[in-house]
Amino acid sequence: GTNAVVWTVTDVHGNSATCTQQVVVVDNQAPSISCPADVGIGTDPGQCSASNVVYTVSASDNCTNVTVVCSPASGSMFLVGVTAVTCGVSDAAGNTNGCSFTVTVSDTERPTLSCPADVMVNADPGLCSASGVALGVPVSTNDNCGVSTVVNDGSGAYPVGSNAVVWTVTDVHGNSGSCTQKVIV
Repeated sequence: GTNAVVWTVTDVHGNSATCTQQVVVVDNQAPSISCPADVGIGTDPGQCSASNVVYTVSASDNCTNVTVVCSPASGSMFLVGVTAVTCGVSDAAGNTNGCSFTVTVSDTERPTLSCPADVMVNADPGLCSASGVALGVPVSTNDNCGVSTVVNDGSGAYPVGSNAVVWTVTDVHGNSGSCTQKVIV
């Protein structure tokens, strides 16, 4: 700020005169700011995002209190993927500084499915196996971010006996789940 310095001169007979000098001190030192290391977190159960992601940014200044603003703010919701967080700090003199980091939200939740009902069929005439078996479709599939594929390892012909058909559901982020259906010939 501006500081007044009063100069006084006095002669040997006690007469004096004064003048005022101004000393202006300028804060041109930027505040310091420190962002956290990159943050990695999983999705909330049943959601394709992470809510209330909290992080701490520290800042200080040589003269005054500072104001820190981050976007997205601490406590925000983040979608699956990588989000850049940019933080800025300013002091009362208008000096600024900044830092950034990333928040990576990963989908680690496996999708689920319910297999079609077990199938019981007769062997094809003159054969010890059945072909053209209609397996049906899964009763339900579910995932927090979305199903990509549903496949099975069924074969063209099933021998007499109990045969396992494994159904696999894969979500859009590569997580998978499975169930087993029986084909009884």
